[in-house]
Amino acid sequence: MTRRLDCKSKKLENHPLTVIELDGQIDSAKGIELLEEIAVAPDAEYVAIQMEGVTYINSSGCGGLIAIHHKVEGRGFRLFLVKPVGGVERVIMHIGCHKILRISKSLEEVIKEVESLKT
Repeated sequence: MTRRLDCKSKKLENHPLTVIELDGQIDSAKGIELLEEIAVAPDAEYVAIQMEGVTYINSSGCGGLIAIHHKVEGRGFRLFLVKPVGGVERVIMHIGCHKILRISKSLEEVIKEVESLKT
């Protein structure tokens, strides 16, 4: 049985970063639709997707993340994947998504980068 993708989002106070915490598998169009809805919301400027809770991703999931990346970047902002681990990180590297998507080791790293972009 496939475990669904749960998303929780929060906008950091006094900061242009929206953080999306994921839990589950990124392997279906429905999961990507939910994630995209949050990531391209009008108040989402810079978006950090926390990947630690993602247990599985396939090529469709990677393709969906790349599509979201292009939409966010098309509005002049940035999307970051934060700390993909284990098999998820291996799939991202094997497929080559890391050449397109910004991958960060920590949320703190993303916050610093966004602050440097805003100055």
